[in-house]
Amino acid sequence: MQTLIKKVLIVCITLFIISILIFIVFHIIPGDPAMQILGTEASAERLEILREKLGINKSLFEQYISWIKGFFTGDLGVSIKYNKPVKALIIDRIPVTVALAAMSMLLVLVISIPASAFCGRIKNKFFDGLINLSTMINISMPEFFLGILFIWVFGILLNLFAPGAYISYSENFTGFIQYLFFPALVIAVPNSAMVIKFLRSSILSELKADYVKTAYSKGNSENSGHQGCRRVF
Repeated sequence: MQTLIKKVLIVCITLFIISILIFIVFHIIPGDPAMQILGTEASAERLEILREKLGINKSLFEQYISWIKGFFTGDLGVSIKYNKPVKALIIDRIPVTVALAAMSMLLVLVISIPASAFCGRIKNKFFDGLINLSTMINISMPEFFLGILFIWVFGILLNLFAPGAYISYSENFTGFIQYLFFPALVIAVPNSAMVIKFLRSSILSELKADYVKTAYSKGNSENSGHQGCRRVF
C-alpha cells in the first residue's frame, strides 16, 4: 500500500512539474492571443480590453493559479482556434481516441501473435528471416513517414480511402470504423514489430526449456497437441 501511495505521489509531482514547464514554454513562444483573435488591425484599446477579459495581462504566477483552479473545477477555458470550450472539445474527441487505441491494440494482437508463432516454428528459414527483416524495418521507421506511405499507397494510388476525410461515429459507425482502420494500422505496424521480436525470442527460449526436451524424449512432437485435440473433439 505504501509503495502504491509513493508511486501516485511521484506521478502527481511529475505532472505538476510538467504542467509548470509547459505553461512557461507557451508563454515564452512569441504571439499574442488577443491579436490572433481580433487581427493585426485591431486598436490598442480593443486589444487591451480583450487581454483583460482573457486574463493574459496578469502575471505569469496569477495566470497559472487561475488555470489550476479552472482545471480542478472543470473549467478549462475556451479554445482560441475553435472558439469553443476546451472541455467540450476533449469530450467530443474521447470516443475517437478510445476507438483508435482499441483498434490499434486489436491489430497488434492479430498481427503479432500468429507471426511470432510462425517464426518460432520455422526458425532460421527463409520466411523467418523475411519477417525478421520486416520487423527491423518497421521498428526503425518513424510513424509519420509510415503514415505518409499509407496515404500515398492506399489513399492516392489504390484509392481505398480519401486522405483527410472523416466520418463521425454518430453519422455512420461503419464508415467511422473504415476511416479509422488505416490510422490504427499505422500505429499497430511498428508496435507489432516490437511484439513479434520479443515473442519470437520468448518462444525460441521456451523451446529449449527442459520440460520441452522431456516431452520430445517421451515421443511427443509439435503436432501431438493438434492430434490430441482432434481425438477429444
